[in-house]
Amino acid sequence: MAPLQRLNDSFRYTNRSAMRDLITIMQPAATNAPDGSPGTPTVFAANVWASCKVQRTPIEINSSELVQGEVFWDVRTPYIAGVNDQMSMIGSKGQNWFIVSVTDPDQREVELRFLCREMNGGGENA
Repeated sequence: MAPLQRLNDSFRYTNRSAMRDLITIMQPAATNAPDGSPGTPTVFAANVWASCKVQRTPIEINSSELVQGEVFWDVRTPYIAGVNDQMSMIGSKGQNWFIVSVTDPDQREVELRFLCREMNGGGENA
C-alpha cells in the first residue's frame, strides 16, 4: 500500500492577534415595510473580532452628475455558520459595508473571508 500524499498548499489562517476590529453582521429583514421598501435589517452577529484591511484603493464613479466613492475591504473573521452574501456589515467605526462575497477558504469551518464594498464613506445614505 502506497503512503498517502501530503498536501502542502502553503495555506495560512489569519492570526487571531491580527483580528483587532469589532464588527457587526446584519441580516436583511424578512418582510418589507408597508410602503414596499426593504425592512430594517436585524443583527445576525454582534461584536465579532475581525481583521479589516482596505483591499483596493478608493475610486470615484461619476454617474449622472453624482460622484460616488467606492472602497473594497478584505475582512477576516473566525468561522460563523449561516453567514451569506445577502447580508451586510457594520465596520468598526460604524461604516455600512455591503458583503460582495463570503468564503470559507479551505472548507474546514475555521475562518471566513469577506469581500465588502463601502460606498460614499459608508454613511447612512450609502
